Amino acid sequence: MVVAPEHPLLLTRLATPERRAEVEAYALAAARKSDRERGDLQRDKTGVFTGSYAINPASGERVPVYVADYVLGTYGSGAIMAVPGHDARDYEFARRFGLPVRRVVAAAEAAVAAAEAGGAAATGEAAAGAGGHGNGASAADGGGDASLPWTEPGVTVNSSSSSTSGGNGGGGGLDLDGLPTAEAKAKASDWLEKTGLGRRRVNYKLRDWLFARQRYWGEPFPLVYPLDEGDDAEAVPLPDDQLPLVLPDLDDFKPSGTPESPLANAAEWLRTVDPRDPSRPARRETSTMPQWAGSCWYYLRYIDPRNGDRLVSQEAESYWMPVDLYVGGAEHAVLHLLYARFWHKFLFDLGVVSTKEPFGRLVSQGMILGEVEYSVYPSPSTSSSSLSGAGDGDDGATASAGNGGNGGNGGGPAAAYLSESAAQAALVLAVRVDESDVVEVRGGQGPHGAQHALKGDPSAPVYARAHKMSKSRGNVVNPDDVILQYGADALRLYEMFMGPLRDTKVWSTRGVEGVHRFLARVWRAFTVRPGALASGGGEDGEASSAPVLALDNDAPTREQLRALHACIRRVTVETEEMRFNTALAAMMEFVNAVYKWPNRPRAALEPLPLLLAPYAPHLAEELWRMMDHAESLTYEPWPECDESLLVAETLNVAVQVNGKTRGAVSLGASDAALSQEAAVAAALALPNVAKLAEGRAPAKVIFVPGKIVNLIFPKQKKQE
Repeated sequence: MVVAPEHPLLLTRLATPERRAEVEAYALAAARKSDRERGDLQRDKTGVFTGSYAINPASGERVPVYVADYVLGTYGSGAIMAVPGHDARDYEFARRFGLPVRRVVAAAEAAVAAAEAGGAAATGEAAAGAGGHGNGASAADGGGDASLPWTEPGVTVNSSSSSTSGGNGGGGGLDLDGLPTAEAKAKASDWLEKTGLGRRRVNYKLRDWLFARQRYWGEPFPLVYPLDEGDDAEAVPLPDDQLPLVLPDLDDFKPSGTPESPLANAAEWLRTVDPRDPSRPARRETSTMPQWAGSCWYYLRYIDPRNGDRLVSQEAESYWMPVDLYVGGAEHAVLHLLYARFWHKFLFDLGVVSTKEPFGRLVSQGMILGEVEYSVYPSPSTSSSSLSGAGDGDDGATASAGNGGNGGNGGGPAAAYLSESAAQAALVLAVRVDESDVVEVRGGQGPHGAQHALKGDPSAPVYARAHKMSKSRGNVVNPDDVILQYGADALRLYEMFMGPLRDTKVWSTRGVEGVHRFLARVWRAFTVRPGALASGGGEDGEASSAPVLALDNDAPTREQLRALHACIRRVTVETEEMRFNTALAAMMEFVNAVYKWPNRPRAALEPLPLLLAPYAPHLAEELWRMMDHAESLTYEPWPECDESLLVAETLNVAVQVNGKTRGAVSLGASDAALSQEAAVAAALALPNVAKLAEGRAPAKVIFVPGKIVNLIFPKQKKQE
C-alpha cells in the first residue's frame, strides 16, 4: 500500500517511531516538488517504508505501507492499494524495493490454459518475494513472469479466498477467479459495500479548490469584505462599473510570510469601501485566480479583442466558433483542455457562446525524447577500475570501452556485465557509455540479446534508450543553440521530418544536419546554374557570395511539369492530413529530380517556394523575393495540381507466356492502345514470345489493362 507524502495520517499514525525521522525527511523533500514533477512517468520511483502494515480485508494478509511521491494527495484519497502486476508505476516501485509482484489478471487464453493444466504457474504465480510481505513473484528475484506488468483487461486469477488468504481467515468467501476484469471489479465493490468495508466513489480530476491562490500573478477576485463585520464578514462583489479590477504595481512579489498572497503588502490598494455603502470601510480579497482562469477562454477573446462591452460579440462568436483544430500534447490536453471545456460549458449555460464544445478536433503531438543514451550494467563484482571518468551516467560514472569488463586489458568476461533484466532484479544502476565506444550488433544477436556491445569488449551488452528531456538528466536540447548553428528553418523542418506528428520521436542532432543540407540544395537549385553543379546531383557547386537567380525562361518539358505537379498533389494532401514528414519527402524527391534537369525553367520551379513556405518560411520568402515578386508569398494562393499532367503517355505492360514473364511492351495510354488486341499484338511481336508461339494464336488471354498480358498456349505433343 502506498500513501502520498501529504496524507494526514502519515506522521500521526502510520510512521512508526523508529521510521519517523526518515519518513518526515522524505515528506519534506516531496513538498518541494510540483505535481507535474512527481507524476513524471520517466522518473525513477522513490519511497520510504513507514513501518506500518495494513490488513487486506479480502484475504487477511498484512500489507506493508510505504510513502511515495508518485501518489498525489490531491487525487482520490491520497492512498492506493498498489497492484504491481498490472500497473506500470506500481510495478516499477515494487521492482525498485524488492516487493512481491502477483499476477491477478491473465489474458483469457492463459487463464484457460492454466485451468486445463491445473497449476498456478501458467497464470504467473510464483514463490513469496523478498521481505515476506505476501505471495507472488518478487521483483528482487526477477519477477517470475516476463509479461508483467499486464495492463490490459483479462480474466481474474489468484484471487479466491483460498489462494490469497494470509492465514488470518480473511476473505469472507470472496472468489473472483475466472471473472472478466469488469465483472471482477463490480463484484469486489459489491462485496466491500455489503460487508461495510468500503464504498464506491467517483473521483473528478477537475480540482476547483485550486481556483484561489496566494500569489501576486493572476486575476484578482473582485470581492471586498466590510471591516465592521469582523472575521465573519461575507464577501461583497464589485458592481460592473468597477470592473475590471487591476493588480496594483508592486516592487516586491515575494510571499508575505503569512497565509495571504503578496497583495496583502499593498496597503493602499487593500483599503477600499463597501460598494453598497461608501461610508463603510472594507478590505479587498488578497487571493488571485490561477492562470487558467484567464488562459482557458483566450480563444474567444482573440475573436473580438477590442470589444469593450462584451467578452465576445454574438456575431463574431457564431462566425468563428468552434475552433476547427486544436494541437496540443497529451499532458496539455489533460490539464488545459479539461479546464477550457469546463469554462466553455459554463459560458454556454450563461448564453455567452453558442456551442457546447470549444474545439472541433484535437490532435496531440508526440513527445520529443532526448538523444539515445547508451548504458551498461556492471556486476557488483566488477572492479571499479574498469569504469573511468565521472560523467553523466545514472550513477555518476562513465564506462570505458577500452577497459573491458574486469579492470584489465579490454577483454573482460561476460559475467562482468549483467543483462538488463538481471540488473533490474539486483537493483544495479546503469552506467553511461559514450556512443563512440559502442558497436551495433544487428538482429539482436549480441550478448544477452542486446543490439549493441562495447567496442573494447564484445561480450558486454550495451542498452540503448532515449529518455524524456529533463534538466536532471542533462539531455535538454536548447532550440536557441540549434538555431544559432543551423537556422530556424532547419529546426522547424527537422521537427516535422522526424516522423508522424502523433508519434513519440527521438531527437538526433545529426538529423538536423540532414535537413540543413536539403535546404542548401534548394538554395543552389535556384542560384547555381546546372553547368556549375557537380555531376551526379550530389552536394554540388558553391553559391557565389552575391547570389543571383539562376533560373531561365525556357518552356518546361512535360516531364518537368509532371514532376512539379506530382509534388504539388502529394504535398497538398499530406499537409492537409498533417503528415508533414511525408510532405517533406515529396519535396526532397522533386529537388532530386530538378538536379537531373539540363536547365532550370522558372515556370517549373516558381511554385516550390509556395509549397515550402509553411515548412521553411524564411528561405521560401527569400527565394520568392529574388524572383522579383513585390508582395510577400503570404498573399499568394496555394498552387493547384493539374491532374491531366499526371496521366502517363505510355505504360509498360508485362508479357507472360503460360504464366512465365518473357518481357514487357510499352503501350500508349490511350484507350485504343490499352485494348486487349493492341496488347496481344505487341506481345506477339516480341522475338522470344514469337519463338514460343511458333505462329500459333493463343488459346487463352489473361489481360489486366495497363499492367499485364498473359498468353496461354497449349503444350505441343512431342513428335515420335
